Amino acid sequence: MKCQSREVANESICLYHFLLFTKTGIMLLLVLYITKEVFMNKSIIKKYSLFLLFLIILLTSCEQFNNSKNINIASYFSPNIKDVLIGEIKKAKSTIDIAIYVFTDKDIVDVLNKKADDGIKIRILFGKTADNFSSSVDESINAKIEKRRDGIHKFDSDGIMHNKFMIVDRKVLVTGSYNWTYSANRKNNENIMIINNAKGTVKSFQNEFNRMWEKGKIIKVIVIEGIIDLNKLSEVKRYVGSYITVEGIV
Repeated sequence: MKCQSREVANESICLYHFLLFTKTGIMLLLVLYITKEVFMNKSIIKKYSLFLLFLIILLTSCEQFNNSKNINIASYFSPNIKDVLIGEIKKAKSTIDIAIYVFTDKDIVDVLNKKADDGIKIRILFGKTADNFSSSVDESINAKIEKRRDGIHKFDSDGIMHNKFMIVDRKVLVTGSYNWTYSANRKNNENIMIINNAKGTVKSFQNEFNRMWEKGKIIKVIVIEGIIDLNKLSEVKRYVGSYITVEGIV
């Protein structure tokens, strides 16, 4: 099933263009003033200096205009956002950074694992839920993928890392309400936005991811084969605070 909606966020782009054109208009007025000064001023040094300033302003304006034309924002709504999300993961050519509160969908894990095998650098920052659970897919994630859990944040409280965003190749941002879970895909009303080539926006999300990543706790999965006797406190204490995969009887 396809997503119910795909809308380009024209309002945001139009506002950006309005501000850009306003700035460009001011620059053009400045350019006209500089041009007049170049032809009226007899000093050769001043003429060359003003002409150089003219070129800098012109090139900057052209670059900003070209960048704004490439910005694309699309919105998607449930059901089946997962297909869109997986499509963006498959497009990655160098890096994927993920900050996700809850992650239980193994279909997405399979795609990430393949990208890691292809040489894509992937980092996943999990949230920390009230019951100390954030993911049931740890044991399925490729060892080449770096994993951390947040639990440390900006505020002096016991709050959580509740983000749900992904940055692909440091230029594509995927963000919204969508946790990477089967319920989010099949049952809930969810949304994501995919933002391409908005350098300032992507950079701000990248900086926030890097900040949380530096403070995040490295996740190590312990695989246990055999029996854990929950009546023996000494056995249980050995695994407190760890993610464990159990094969056998618990």
